[in-house]
Amino acid sequence: FPNAKWFTFDMSDTYSEINRKYEQMLSNPQAGMQDPNLLAMFVADNPFFAETILQMAMVLYYVNDRGRGSDLLRRCMYLYETALPSSLLPSNSANNAEANNEIFMDINRQPNSGFFACL
Repeated sequence: FPNAKWFTFDMSDTYSEINRKYEQMLSNPQAGMQDPNLLAMFVADNPFFAETILQMAMVLYYVNDRGRGSDLLRRCMYLYETALPSSLLPSNSANNAEANNEIFMDINRQPNSGFFACL
């Protein structure tokens, strides 16, 4: 693939700090993921953190609250979509159509894996 390019999401310092807090919450044996209320409070405190929004959407689907789960899933997809550079998004412009560049993403790299889980 001569025009192939690799893309990965990069976390800002602020986002990395929130990610560290999220991982601490997950590793806490008293709370962890056994308490969906703790997860809901984390989502409320960090409304633009995609990983917890996706996790909360999964919890809502699990308890058969598909309406709110779908809303959170759309919100998570919106967060990932807004993080993509415009050159990766489909468009009708002749420049993008002529370039015919292929973009690859490694599913095993964090936070790319969250993007694929959201899809």
